[in-house]
Amino acid sequence: MKISAVLITQDEEAHIAPCLKSLAICDDIVVIDGGSTDRTVDIAQEMGARVYSRTFDDFASQKNFGIEQAANEWILSIDADERISVSLRDEILQNVRSNTSSCSAFRMPRKNLIFGRHLRYGACFGDQPVRLFKNGKARFEGVVHETLKVDGSIGRLKQPIIHYSTRNVKEYMSKLNKYTDLEAKLMSQRGAPKSVKNMKIKPMLRFAEQYLARRGFLDGFEGLAFALLGGYYEHVRHAKMWNDLGDR
Repeated sequence: MKISAVLITQDEEAHIAPCLKSLAICDDIVVIDGGSTDRTVDIAQEMGARVYSRTFDDFASQKNFGIEQAANEWILSIDADERISVSLRDEILQNVRSNTSSCSAFRMPRKNLIFGRHLRYGACFGDQPVRLFKNGKARFEGVVHETLKVDGSIGRLKQPIIHYSTRNVKEYMSKLNKYTDLEAKLMSQRGAPKSVKNMKIKPMLRFAEQYLARRGFLDGFEGLAFALLGGYYEHVRHAKMWNDLGDR
């Protein structure tokens, strides 16, 4: 069985080459670029990827466009800051070739490296996204923090995908600004309440959920920092919606 890899990019010059190198099991690599101003597109083309330019509107639409370009029976969805290890490659090939359970898709655990540390708890606890699926059996849903809706049964792989997520606070803040813009717009469209109370209470609830309920404190100082920033994220998305709607 042949596998297509699909990834979306925008200014991923620092990540794209090692990501593509890790995709040795894929004979078809599709890159959907949202308008990079660095060498992302050049590097991807030099490494044999089929690159399509598409103005970014939201994450699900961008990834679904990539799925539509995939040529093979199986699709591996991956982000530019992720890597497929040798052990995961072997497990993917074994399951795709046999697929004795006739699964339409597979989850895989994700090893999240944040602030230079592998975070196991907090927001990262239980992170097992669906990333491998049969062509025509899955579509992405969600403007931001998109998920796959799968038609059929979902199996589980044991080996993790490596996620070089957030190297430092500066990088976190850059992502926060992009994601909260999208979320605030979506919340406004859905008629979410314009509440100052939400800006005060929900950040504390999110911090408590990540740091205490999901045991982020076991990840040391990095776990504390990530939980605090998670609370700030919650505040910003509600503040942006409140401010953009002009309700003071």
